[in-house]
Amino acid sequence: MLPMSSARKLTLLKHKSAAAEIAAEIEFISMLKGILLEGSVPSMASLQTAYISIQIANDVQEPNCDRRPLRYMIESTIPYVEFHKAKRVNEPDRVSIKASRDAAISLADDVQIDANARHEDMKILYKAAAVLRNATKKADR
Repeated sequence: MLPMSSARKLTLLKHKSAAAEIAAEIEFISMLKGILLEGSVPSMASLQTAYISIQIANDVQEPNCDRRPLRYMIESTIPYVEFHKAKRVNEPDRVSIKASRDAAISLADDVQIDANARHEDMKILYKAAAVLRNATKKADR
């Protein structure tokens, strides 16, 4: 067996590192799709940490991740993804998909309708209690 030249070793190392980066990206996107389809709304900070952990697990030589390229990668690979600014300046953005947002709005509407129905029921019960109170006062006289 012939000894490998340093240029050949460097080329192989670059290919191995590129393959590890691609594997980490695929694993991250698959994990994120599952999380988003469950209806979870992760923060960009937690996604950044998760991506770095996945890079380390896949033996990426220099695992790092800035949020701007991470956001671009997410936007370019997951359809209907949405980024939501936090109300506070020091909190990270949140990530969701349109279906989760629509489901949350629908749920909020259902809760509001249910609350309105309960409010109407309480009005009826209050009126019934007042009628009973008045009837018992008249009966006591």
